[in-house]
Amino acid sequence: MATKSFYFPHDRNVRNNAKVMNLIKHEGMAGYGAYWVIMEYLHAQDGYTALLDSVSYIARLCSSNIRKLKRIVMEYDLFVIEGDTFHSEELIQKMQPFERKFGQTLNQDSNKKETAKSDKTLKTSEKNFFV
Repeated sequence: MATKSFYFPHDRNVRNNAKVMNLIKHEGMAGYGAYWVIMEYLHAQDGYTALLDSVSYIARLCSSNIRKLKRIVMEYDLFVIEGDTFHSEELIQKMQPFERKFGQTLNQDSNKKETAKSDKTLKTSEKNFFV
């Protein structure tokens, strides 16, 4: 996916969202931090969607327990659960303008780098072959 970067936009006042305030009320700031680890994890996934089974891995990432992470994913209406997957509508909406603006450019840059790397490997192989 073209948008695999280390950046994704989010509002600075997310903690004032009613759903997030409810999360903080029940899970504390550790729950809020876990929410952002989940969002970062989703950002790195194709289609910004993850398997529910990945919650145990995410729990290890943020030094939390699986029950807490499952609660965050399933009980605070912050994520959409479809079958055995989940995603954040907020994240998808936030990424759409970014994808429209930079998606193709990032793909082209990535393809150029891969082509250059491939060409360099080929030239090195040819050089070694003819020595």
